[in-house]
Amino acid sequence: MPYIITRRIDNPVKKKSYRQYRAASVLVGLSRAICDCLKEACPESKVERIPSSPVTYPVDEEQVKKIRSTYNGKTLVIQAANMYEHKGFDVSIRAAEIVEKFHPEVQFVFLGDGRMRQELEEQASGLSNVHFAGKQANMGDWFAAADLMIHPAYTEGLGSVILEALNTGLPVIATRAGGIPDIIEDGVNGHLVEIGNAQQLAENLVLLSRFESKKSILVSNIANSLQEFRIEHTARKYISIYESLS
Repeated sequence: MPYIITRRIDNPVKKKSYRQYRAASVLVGLSRAICDCLKEACPESKVERIPSSPVTYPVDEEQVKKIRSTYNGKTLVIQAANMYEHKGFDVSIRAAEIVEKFHPEVQFVFLGDGRMRQELEEQASGLSNVHFAGKQANMGDWFAAADLMIHPAYTEGLGSVILEALNTGLPVIATRAGGIPDIIEDGVNGHLVEIGNAQQLAENLVLLSRFESKKSILVSNIANSLQEFRIEHTARKYISIYESLS
């Protein structure tokens, strides 16, 4: 029976899985980085790139106002992810430390939970501009309330949360990790920084927080940049694969 495998992570395919992957009719990777991993493990296989599509969340305007009032009108910079090593929260905290002294108007809010949380809270101890808000169900409200989102991941298959943020018009600063450059074109619809570089992250977020015109340019380009990620487009690509196997 024909089958396809869709891979979401850009780690090398484990050798124990080679047989299953190589027997698949089609291998699908969410990003160019993932497709490269698939081609390395399965050089004779057919590999297609089909990215994720962004989820649209509801927005409660009263909750948006409540979030903004909680942070007293400061420039709200969020990071939303599970608190694992590869998500780069430690880089965000180092950036917050750089920003705190000269730009007290910038507030970092970390949304999420995970095994690294206690260690990260200890790292951020003493910083007045960092708040751990925990895991949130109402991400639409947070995207609407925030001024910027950061995602300084060390590795990332694609970056679904980046798509979700951009889909609401929220500018994102992220790293050049994995599939992220498939989504963000530096200086066009967001900003890219080098992996692990807290100084670059700090400089870019201060730039966008201080100069609304630069942020507006990014926002104006977001909608057009998301066309290939729309569900109509990605669904058609999957349908085409299924039809070719029937």
